[in-house]
Amino acid sequence: MRGGSSPLVFALAALGACASREAPPPPATEAVAEPPVVTEVSADELGHRVRLRGMAIDRKGGAVLAVGEHHVWIEGLHSWPAGYYEGGDRGRELTVTGVLHEDHGLPVFVPKEGEPVVQGIPVPEGTDLEQASRRYVLRDASW
Repeated sequence: MRGGSSPLVFALAALGACASREAPPPPATEAVAEPPVVTEVSADELGHRVRLRGMAIDRKGGAVLAVGEHHVWIEGLHSWPAGYYEGGDRGRELTVTGVLHEDHGLPVFVPKEGEPVVQGIPVPEGTDLEQASRRYVLRDASW
C-alpha cells in the first residue's frame, strides 16, 4: 500500500470526531418570576406563591410573620433561628416566600364559669369558634 488513505480510515476518523463532541446544552428555560413583595395579607392569594414582608415573632404555637394586621404562621417552624427574634417587639424584619394557605389551627374556646381553664385562646360567649380559629399559614417557606 502506498501513502494514500482508504475510505475506511476516513469513516473511522469521522466517527471518532462525532463521538468526542459534547452534546449541545439543553435549551434555556425562562426563569420563573418571583411574586412582588407585599406588606398586607389577602385571602385572594390563598393557594398562591407569595412574598410577604413583616416582622419575625415567636408565639407559643410556633413562628409567625407579623404582616400588617395579620400573623402568618410558618408551617413546620416552632421558633425562628437565633438572631431573628429577641422577644417583645424586637423581631427582625424580613421577606418570606411561600404558598399561602388558611386553616383552623388556633385553639380557641369559650371559658365557662366554674370550669377549669383549658389551654388555648379564650373568646367571648357567642363567638363563631370556626371563624375565630382561622389563621393564615405559609407552606414551603424560605427567607
